[in-house]
Amino acid sequence: MLVIKNWFLVEKVYVQLFAKYDLPVDIMGDFTHLFIRAGLLPIQNLPLLKDYLKPYNVVLNVYEGIRKDYFIILAGSIEDKDEILNYLSILNFEEIRFPEDFKGNASEVLQHIDSELATIKVEAKELYKDLINFAEDLMGYQRFFKYYKEIYSSLVFTKNLAIFKGWILEDKYEELVKGVRELIGEKFYIEYEDPHEEDNPPTYLSNPGILRRFELLTRKRGAPNYFEFDPTPIFTALFLVMYGIMFGDVGGGLILMSIGLLLYKLKKPLLGLSYRAINNLGFILSSAGFMAIIFGFLYGESFLLPMTPMWIKPIKNTIEISIIAIVFGLIQLVIGLILNIAVDIKNGEYFEAVLSWKGLAGLIYYIVGIYLAINFITGGMTLTVFIREDLLPFTLLEIILLTLVYLKPTIENIMHSEGKPLPITLVEGLQEFIEMFITYLTNSVSYIRLGAFAIAHGALGEAALVFAGLVGFLPSYILFNVIAIVIEGFAAGIQSIRLLYYEFSTKFYRNEGRLFKPLKL
Repeated sequence: MLVIKNWFLVEKVYVQLFAKYDLPVDIMGDFTHLFIRAGLLPIQNLPLLKDYLKPYNVVLNVYEGIRKDYFIILAGSIEDKDEILNYLSILNFEEIRFPEDFKGNASEVLQHIDSELATIKVEAKELYKDLINFAEDLMGYQRFFKYYKEIYSSLVFTKNLAIFKGWILEDKYEELVKGVRELIGEKFYIEYEDPHEEDNPPTYLSNPGILRRFELLTRKRGAPNYFEFDPTPIFTALFLVMYGIMFGDVGGGLILMSIGLLLYKLKKPLLGLSYRAINNLGFILSSAGFMAIIFGFLYGESFLLPMTPMWIKPIKNTIEISIIAIVFGLIQLVIGLILNIAVDIKNGEYFEAVLSWKGLAGLIYYIVGIYLAINFITGGMTLTVFIREDLLPFTLLEIILLTLVYLKPTIENIMHSEGKPLPITLVEGLQEFIEMFITYLTNSVSYIRLGAFAIAHGALGEAALVFAGLVGFLPSYILFNVIAIVIEGFAAGIQSIRLLYYEFSTKFYRNEGRLFKPLKL
């Protein structure tokens, strides 16, 4: 249809040339004694044609053409036709030929072409509608075949019998029975059983209210095992608190909250993401903005301008905010270790729960280590602090715990009769020993970034004040607020997720599960 339409458009351009000079469209042809041709000739080739035609008895009419071509009509003796036409082809002559039904007055032919184009346009619209309907039908079949492909591995069938096996939510069982009964009557049998660990059942994340929006944090970290607990609630709480600590600003929080609410209400895809994903991101952003508002009041910051703080001023209380950040991190890591012990016990891994560096031994080591570190700092930072009479029992306990972690692979090898050579188990123990020591130290220090970001935000406000003396109050604060909201606001989110994923969740989260994805048609 498109090719036909384009052909008519080209023919229309040629017919318009004939109409412009009041020429009949059927003037061309071969007759008894002469031939007539019409067409387009490049402007630069006209002198060559005239020179060539001098020996011949011809009539050459030249008109203004299109683009860089002349529109010419040439009449000559039928005896000279072949020679003249051969030379015309050498000069890139483009002959105009019309269908046999194009006859007489060019204006009437133009009306005929316009009528045909109008008909084609109507037919094209109808054809487009048919194509859309056909495409929708194909999409339906595509969903069907995709569905069939997914269930094929779980389907056993004969001519008269089909057997399905799969997972279903417990509260959907009655709905399944009802649906099958409505479909095929009573000719079916359904059997179900509770999942076992060796079955590797999928995990269905089901959180109430606003927590459902934060399941995105869990999904991006990986699905929890069916027999693990869903970390979404604790991920949500820690993410929001850490974001608020790092980006405490009433005005900036209001901006982020407003942007988040706009994205939450959006009903169309954006930046290659589905509108549902955008809605979830918008809700998370608006929640982070709300926490920024709360901590903005606590810090006394709004649009980088000072307010009366309800708690502390990070830029003026740098030591205090740094200590708060580290203590928050220590508590978070302790929670992670406790959760890991609970997961080990739930899975029947009692040996790991007690002697692992992420188990009870590691937890006690970490808590006692914090106590000794505090005394080391307050005691003048000398090693003799550790053998002080009141601290010596704790120092000895640390040594015992380090030894237990070091010997854990060896003890496990003996208890389970695994038959590993002693040097191998000792090397494995050394690896766990080093990993515990380095990980606890680096993870604890990592949380100081919470306080560092809070201090940096206050410093940005002071920089805006200094810059205001050079360019004016309004331009300065607009510029620095844009920097704070775009760069610092984004970085605070990234750092919150990083601390959540790498410092905290690595203590207990196995990431060994698979999400429950029900078949849909």
